[in-house]
Amino acid sequence: IKELQDRIQQQMIEGGIRNWREIKKCQQIIPPADMQQRFCAITVTQTGHLAITDLYKSYLYIYNRNGTELGHYSVPGFGTYSLNDIAFNEKSGDIVIADNHWGKIHFYTTTGNCKESISVPGKPQGIAVSPKEEVFMTNKSKHCVFTYKKHPENTSSL
Repeated sequence: IKELQDRIQQQMIEGGIRNWREIKKCQQIIPPADMQQRFCAITVTQTGHLAITDLYKSYLYIYNRNGTELGHYSVPGFGTYSLNDIAFNEKSGDIVIADNHWGKIHFYTTTGNCKESISVPGKPQGIAVSPKEEVFMTNKSKHCVFTYKKHPENTSSL
């Protein structure tokens, strides 16, 4: 029993057991609309709105910070588990979405207009945008990180 108690205490020290005081500080601002809605990735736009992708419906949702839906838009993805990650380009104001089914990244305005969809090597998983508008993406099929700039000759693997 002493060995078990020591192991539990070590897990608590290492953060293996949840701190319920911390969890109580979290509050739900957007309740689930239906069982088919599966929020996946989220980013905050320059106006403070929340842009969220849906795993099942291939939708981009826009919410205000109080949880009121401002709109939802269909993204040309495959559907289930296609739109894995989302990032915000502070310079252009674009929402950038990684579509790992079609091997694309999509550039959207905050009003739901698709500005551009580009093919990328493999299947993009995670995505981030630098202040210089470089798009970085992890790639689950090629096991690496790619970067994308507006000019194709600048695309490289890290």
